[in-house]
Amino acid sequence: MTKLISDETFMETWMKLEGSVVKISKALDRSEREIYERRNNLERKLGIQLPSAKHSGSGRPKEYVNKIDECNKLTVKDGIIVVFGDCHFWPGDKPKAHEALIKFITDYQPMTIICNGDAIDGARISRHPPHGWNKTPDVADELAFCKEKFGEIESVAPQKAKLCFNVGNHDLRFNARLAQVAPEYVRVDGTNLADHFPAWNFAWSTDINDDVVTKHRFRAGIHAA
Repeated sequence: MTKLISDETFMETWMKLEGSVVKISKALDRSEREIYERRNNLERKLGIQLPSAKHSGSGRPKEYVNKIDECNKLTVKDGIIVVFGDCHFWPGDKPKAHEALIKFITDYQPMTIICNGDAIDGARISRHPPHGWNKTPDVADELAFCKEKFGEIESVAPQKAKLCFNVGNHDLRFNARLAQVAPEYVRVDGTNLADHFPAWNFAWSTDINDDVVTKHRFRAGIHAA
């Protein structure tokens, strides 16, 4: 029989492990999905907000691209560049591809890491209708989980590695939704997806040595080029 966990024990564990859902699920022997649901229920019941895990990325070189139509430009004579994309991080999932990415970065210590878009899915803020009655995660949970996974990448990346983020169409849902329903909040901290990933350089594309382009290419699908 599964042992019951009191609200007090849950909150104490949450604070002790600094909101890391991965660590809390192991400590309490519950799935990550159960941890997220328990956190949401507690917040609603008690009218409180439990803090999410923090990954600052402090100390890393920052060349923030504040105009999203610009690109990151890299000059590379010799070195390793890792490109990953379309993670669509979903709270509670444990993607094998992410585990492989972490191992690769740990083993090869690349000079640059490029996220090629669609780190988040944004299922609840999509312009498309939902698929039946499928349960989709809250934006807060999705963002927190994504930040936790990116924190894992930052923790194993070389301190001087450049972190680039090519924006994808699903990433744009975060900004587009707010711009559509609350345009008065433009430029307010936190309303732009890039605000939540301070260690990463956001742009439409990343060019390497003027002859290689990495880009999500979200327009027109396979015929975009």
